[in-house]
Amino acid sequence: MRLRRVFAMPATIIHEVHDKFLFPERAAKFGLSVPETALDGTVAAECLIAKGSTVAKPRHSCAGNGIHYLNQGDRHQISAGNVIQQKIVGQELSTCSVAFRGKVIATAIYRATVLSGTVACGFERVEAPAIERWVASFVAASHWNGFISFDFLVSDDGTP
Repeated sequence: MRLRRVFAMPATIIHEVHDKFLFPERAAKFGLSVPETALDGTVAAECLIAKGSTVAKPRHSCAGNGIHYLNQGDRHQISAGNVIQQKIVGQELSTCSVAFRGKVIATAIYRATVLSGTVACGFERVEAPAIERWVASFVAASHWNGFISFDFLVSDDGTP
């Protein structure tokens, strides 16, 4: 039987990238812009909520499931194990990239044109050089191999 190599990162790394607490921590270590993030129930989370609007979400979720928006100082009843993130207001853009050994081979950046709930089912491709640089930096720093996708909020000053 001939073994084949899978064009993907190890499962442990994929798990870390899908974890909404570990991912921003990793990206910040690479020098990339990320929203301030804390584990719910910690002093850091309470300080974040006291500072401004936040988003509470499960550590492992997709398609906007389980997201709660909190105003500054709101008390909340969120499940243990969730994360609290600084709420970023801005244009929503997404990416899908193919990377090989830490180098981006191709990236598509797009915005949703048709939504079914919180899931996009129609798209329009856009140019966003700051996002391309962010993705290329993450891919290089993580030595990514395989497909990788991101959802961004681009702030008013153009920061993804």
